[in-house]
Amino acid sequence: MPVKSKIGLIREKLFPQLFKEKIMRHANWLILALSIPCLSNTALAASASASAGASLDWSTFSVSTISLGAGTPMLTWIDSSYSASTSAITSGPDLSQTDFVPDWGTGSLSSAGDSSTQAWAEIAADAISANASDVNPTGGSSATASAIRHGEFTVSGNGLILFSVTYSLAIDFYPDGYSPSSNATASATLGAAKATASSNSNHLAYELLFPASPSGLAHSERKTGTLYLPVVVADGETYSFYAQAASSAAIAGSTNVPSVPLPAAVWPFVSGLIGLAGASLSRRRIA
Repeated sequence: MPVKSKIGLIREKLFPQLFKEKIMRHANWLILALSIPCLSNTALAASASASAGASLDWSTFSVSTISLGAGTPMLTWIDSSYSASTSAITSGPDLSQTDFVPDWGTGSLSSAGDSSTQAWAEIAADAISANASDVNPTGGSSATASAIRHGEFTVSGNGLILFSVTYSLAIDFYPDGYSPSSNATASATLGAAKATASSNSNHLAYELLFPASPSGLAHSERKTGTLYLPVVVADGETYSFYAQAASSAAIAGSTNVPSVPLPAAVWPFVSGLIGLAGASLSRRRIA
């Protein structure tokens, strides 16, 4: 199949949005890199391809405040921003693009790549999306995309705040029997922590999709669901929050493959969730 036709098939399978990336001032501790190793030179067949997509449906994003016996906490957003970033290692020059928008009210879009290795990231009013694809038959190419929505909020009262949002992940991985270091990954993440605190105050919820056997075996998978992030909060404290969609795709040869921003480990869920069946709940939607 011609390379251009293959690209068209991959685009139809993944989310239609294009993507961008941004780096946020408060989120350095929130994002860790998942590196994809590379093997020595390997001749890859023209049919080898990798693609991945991740999306958060922001129209489903909600915040629930839960009483733990001493009143119900109230949340006030004091800062919001988002960023989109993309990078691509291609047969020509390495390409990248980063975009930052200082509030949640406007959209953001970025893309990088060439005719066979491409990355897109987009943040719209109703979605956060990141897609990557690589059909370079020469190997050694890769693409990564990340889209992040970030905010800070203050709390009055003590209790628990529960964030939730629905996600969609997709990967299509056809290495054609070559290069075990070729791969495709997609992730959706929610994270929160005190704005100034040690790491033991961090909270994280994520889903990760990748080939179960990245040793040259083809793998195609779709996954949808809802992320839930519970955060125990204290009166007068300020917290940092982020939501991220990330993806990477690589047909690996001898070239370094960049990392895709993915959580390295799940921080424990808040123990205060246990026994909340009788807790009072008040909910409000965040547009």
